[in-house]
Amino acid sequence: MKHGLIDYHIHSDYSIDATGTIVEFCDRALKLGLREICFTQHYDLEPLERARLHGRLVPMDSDWLDYYLDDVNKARDAYKNTGLKIKFGVEVGCSQRYLKEIEKTLEQYSFDYAIGPIHYLDETRISEPTETWLRFRGQNARDVCRRYYLEIGRVVKTGLFDAIGHLDIYKKYGARYFGEDIFYGYEGLVESIFDYMASNNIGLEVNTQCFRKGLSEPSPSGEILKIAKERGIRVITLGSDCHSVAQLGMDFDKAVQIIEDAGFQHIYTFTLRKGEELKLDLASK
Repeated sequence: MKHGLIDYHIHSDYSIDATGTIVEFCDRALKLGLREICFTQHYDLEPLERARLHGRLVPMDSDWLDYYLDDVNKARDAYKNTGLKIKFGVEVGCSQRYLKEIEKTLEQYSFDYAIGPIHYLDETRISEPTETWLRFRGQNARDVCRRYYLEIGRVVKTGLFDAIGHLDIYKKYGARYFGEDIFYGYEGLVESIFDYMASNNIGLEVNTQCFRKGLSEPSPSGEILKIAKERGIRVITLGSDCHSVAQLGMDFDKAVQIIEDAGFQHIYTFTLRKGEELKLDLASK
């Protein structure tokens, strides 16, 4: 992997589906030559979702975010002379039912960066293999994509997020059900969303987790990224969506090439929700 890149989608052991402490991720980032990392623990208010604190599962609306922020600040102090920048972020599973609570949390904490993905469609997790069949059965790829992009449009218009996360995540397991059709289901559905995002300076994350699931492209695909570029989106972020230390920065060389091929010359970093350009040719130096 090229040195000087950033990883803006990291889950440590505060997320119940992840392993590794914040310190362990920071040590690995230094070995990889990353210049900046942003932790983005899950914050999802659906009834069964939990965070992890001191080895215990705790409700999302408890005080675990205070401990998480404290750990990030301790890491910033411990690594301040290494050149590694450490950011405090969050991945919010956006549900229209919990918008007031989400807005309150985003205002309450000094997050550097907030990602807004869709994990649930009609109360079913489309990002988990054990539940996708419930949402996909009896549907075709186009049906799933119409429903998904309708929800993404609603997420975008909340104005709560700096970037939309893993945009076409439905393909991660949808390819098993729908084959090639799932990779083209976005056609004609993303343009108006991207127009709104461009007008409101909302970013688009390039997420490499799909490579780890055996797919040949990130999320979103290179073709979707080209449409984003054509529609005026400027803010691109880069994240591995790692859930273990070994996954940090994984497949970034592939992703950077796809970003460049789509016509983008910059990726973005964030500090207290304010974005800043980082030229891709500088990021590799």
